[in-house]
Amino acid sequence: RGVWVVAAAGGGAAALGATAGMYVLVACPAGNRLVNSLGGTFAHDLQACRACDDDQYVIDSTMGNLTCQACPAGAVCSGGVLTGGRVSGSVWAPDLSRGVFVLLSCPPGYELIGGLATATSSTMLTAAAAQDCSPCAAAYYCVGGSAASSACPTGTFAPALSNSSSACLPAVFVRVTFTLPLPKASLTAARLANLTAALAAVAQLPASAIVIESISDQRRA
Repeated sequence: RGVWVVAAAGGGAAALGATAGMYVLVACPAGNRLVNSLGGTFAHDLQACRACDDDQYVIDSTMGNLTCQACPAGAVCSGGVLTGGRVSGSVWAPDLSRGVFVLLSCPPGYELIGGLATATSSTMLTAAAAQDCSPCAAAYYCVGGSAASSACPTGTFAPALSNSSSACLPAVFVRVTFTLPLPKASLTAARLANLTAALAAVAQLPASAIVIESISDQRRA
């Protein structure tokens, strides 16, 4: 499996450290990482194409010893290949120097999170895996690209996924505090969605107008 060439004196394969006449693995099928050296030194007997898991990708199968990377939260990976973003309109690009895909921008109504601009060498892989286009939260607007979300001015409100300050309209806020016979840990995303829908029905408002500000396990005496 893969593309093999015979090393010639002064040729590209010889530059890896291979002796003229040796077979050298120079490319693997997409989704496979290329192994042809050890510690930067050509290793004839270790040459192989190693498949990445379905939830991983390798950025280039023709560059030796790049590792398989975790599929970012906002991307779709299949067969060791990053095939695109989960959110339509998100822009991803390969960064060969770091061996990862970088999320460059998100469409309006979404905020780019987990960016690599401030990542250090020790946090880079974690940051790369966290990259995502997160839906803009209610009471905020997101213009897209790599810009952070912006809060609506005091006394105004915008529904989730808003993409412009013009979505922030004057509003009257009613804060309600209540107790549920459930521990905080049991409030899954699905239960919170159902709770939001129930509150919206009682208030006769769209669910986008309901914001759950905080959840606490504290009990009233």
